[in-house]
Amino acid sequence: MTYPRSLVIIFLCALTSCINQQSLLSDLKSHAGNAVDTYIFAVDAESLFYPYLKKTNSGGNKANSYNDLDTQLANLDKAYDSDRPDEVMLFVHGGMTNEKGGVKGALAKFNEIKNSRSHNGKKIMPIFLTWDSGFSSSYLNHIKGDGNGISYIGLNHKVPATFASGTIQVPTDILTGIIQTPKTWFDGTAKTLQTWDWLYGLTPESFPATNTYELTLKSQLKDGWNSSEGFYKPAGLNNIPWAASLGSGNAPLSFPKSATSIAFIPMTVALAPAYQAIGRPAWENMTRRAHTVVHRYPTMMVSGGTGNNRDDRTDGSFPVADGPLSTLMKHIAKWQHHSQSLRVSVVGHSMGTMVLNEAFRGMEVTPESKTKGRGAIPHINIDRIIYMAAACTIRDFNDTAGDYLMRNPQANCYNLCLHPARELKEENPSAMFPLVLSGSLLTWIDEFFESPRDFQDRTFGSFENCIIAYRRMPNTIRFSLKGFADDSDWSETSISGPQKHTQFDEFKFWEFDYITPCQPKPINAYLPSGPKI
Repeated sequence: MTYPRSLVIIFLCALTSCINQQSLLSDLKSHAGNAVDTYIFAVDAESLFYPYLKKTNSGGNKANSYNDLDTQLANLDKAYDSDRPDEVMLFVHGGMTNEKGGVKGALAKFNEIKNSRSHNGKKIMPIFLTWDSGFSSSYLNHIKGDGNGISYIGLNHKVPATFASGTIQVPTDILTGIIQTPKTWFDGTAKTLQTWDWLYGLTPESFPATNTYELTLKSQLKDGWNSSEGFYKPAGLNNIPWAASLGSGNAPLSFPKSATSIAFIPMTVALAPAYQAIGRPAWENMTRRAHTVVHRYPTMMVSGGTGNNRDDRTDGSFPVADGPLSTLMKHIAKWQHHSQSLRVSVVGHSMGTMVLNEAFRGMEVTPESKTKGRGAIPHINIDRIIYMAAACTIRDFNDTAGDYLMRNPQANCYNLCLHPARELKEENPSAMFPLVLSGSLLTWIDEFFESPRDFQDRTFGSFENCIIAYRRMPNTIRFSLKGFADDSDWSETSISGPQKHTQFDEFKFWEFDYITPCQPKPINAYLPSGPKI
């Protein structure tokens, strides 16, 4: 019984990947010749750049990946000379986004950003790095045998070998998921119970994270803090230098939503094995891709053409930052070298923060530092680091972007988060059909997809995590933490900020008022800029 089911899963993953690819080809052909194309750098599952329009028309040629990247960068130079921007903004999207979704998202945001101005009236030039973090392709590559720090992508898998690997991987995943089901269900239920205020009031010691969070808020951030009203702490007060704000919270769940959640409990129980069986392996492959966009694996070889020999792309000694994002950032560094007044902002949503952290890891930390080898990304004076619902860990941030922030006095960092209640109450795929355990992606990462060894291994984009670990946040007024309100009854005309993990980049994240901590604002304070959900 197990092997036929394994083959079915392999077939469905492959079919889904093919359908997504064909959809990408058909949907994007209409954009041929659009000036937006120059600003979008698309990267596939093999961490290779491809001109997505060329791919839609001819299927692309992986052997010419680096040559195509050089052509794209030459076109970007022309656009830069024409635009004469005051600020370059590099945006990297998050996980669970296939090739089509990443490119379409960039197309949707481009004009609004380019036609806007930053808070000081500066002209912005947006650049998008899209990468294939799709769920189906990530799990399919896991089935092929990718793992243990080695990638076999690009080695022209033989179909029999792929199926042989899959018949081992899939049954193992299924058994792992089944074995983990009791713990998965227990952890998920415990998180859901945290949203029941009356239960927490009866026994707060049963919820140590929430209890520590609230005690820390009351003792360190604001006297007389009221969770339902939110708070604002300006920079420099108490013993914490950075500013922080949280929108109003504890909006009650409506009866229909509560009743729906209860009705779907049997389904959430039945699907629990899939969280570990399929979700965790797919997540692990997504995190691999987040790294190889910057530092490609030595084993990630592609046949055909010297243009793909990674040694041809280095500038000297190790460590070598040889991925597409590294090459793009070296180009931005070149612009800033010729125009030192050029402002640079980097924006990461969800797993996009993991990609950017890897870029910071490969960058010379200060203008004077030359310790990372000639193959490193040259130093860039980055003015704004904007992280939204960051899926990276607190430790990873501190070792990379946080280290950069502390060493470069011109930099400012904005950490934008959902309200802690929204992190727990988010329902997927929708409130009317909550087929899986509640919680945002960050909750799932902390509880299901990762196994944090200590608190610093928990997600940086969780407001609750940052408050509990406030001593591990950057010790500077140039860092800020902002959590949006919990508005359970939000609608298209009444919204106080992101209510779901996926909504952050639908708002005007380049505007000062959106990213800066402030006094809690009433409903309608933040208007969505993108398509309505």
